Amino acid sequence: MPRKRFDFAMQLVKNIGSELKRLEKAERIISYKTNELDLVTQFDLEIQEEFVRAIIEKYPSDTILAEEKGLSKVKPSSATWIIDPIDGTANFAHGLPLYCISLAYYENSNPVFGLIYSPKTDELFSAFHNDGAFLNDSKIMVSRRNNLKESIITIGTSTLSSMELLNLLHENVRRPRVLGTAALQSAFVAAGYSEAFIGYRLNIWDIAAAYIIVKEAGGKVTDWSGKEITPWETEKMLFSNGLMHKELCSLINTIDF
Repeated sequence: MPRKRFDFAMQLVKNIGSELKRLEKAERIISYKTNELDLVTQFDLEIQEEFVRAIIEKYPSDTILAEEKGLSKVKPSSATWIIDPIDGTANFAHGLPLYCISLAYYENSNPVFGLIYSPKTDELFSAFHNDGAFLNDSKIMVSRRNNLKESIITIGTSTLSSMELLNLLHENVRRPRVLGTAALQSAFVAAGYSEAFIGYRLNIWDIAAAYIIVKEAGGKVTDWSGKEITPWETEKMLFSNGLMHKELCSLINTIDF
């Protein structure tokens, strides 16, 4: 039953998150996946293995999609767990506190629940389908700001085109920000800390939990043209409070990505 999986996942994320926080001062062994910008630490692998072991032991017939070690190549099934053991690995590797664990459960490619846990701040963002979104035990909703000039907009890419977008946002919003973790930046939209997150070339494990959390908090998730998308369409994503969504799409599309 999904509810039992949800309760199990909540406890699992808290337990492993507490362990990850204890490792903050330990030495990082950094290696690279595709290039020197795409790094991974030994803790990404160890934390993922802990999640995989626990899930397989409890639900041996479920499928697991995870960022490290090729598990991302598995095709989703009727019961699928999607794991990003450390979202914001570069931040974590350098000692910056903006990193998190992202864990989601999907059935037939549709989100059932999502969890994003920030060990440093002990903030657990969560959502279960049709039950709303929560930060720890308090229900959350997206902000009601409807003026770009009063808004904080975050972006999740460091390409040359994104520098153009940053300049454009700087002229049109209160503050643009690049925080280095797609999951937390999306969760911040759900909690009303910011008004939107612009994501580019994301992966399913980056936003599997964020997708349902933002929607359950009353937010909107589309591509950059404003078209409704599934969680699997991760090339160009916009998470927002929905009130300035069209304006943001227009701004984004003035840049040639």
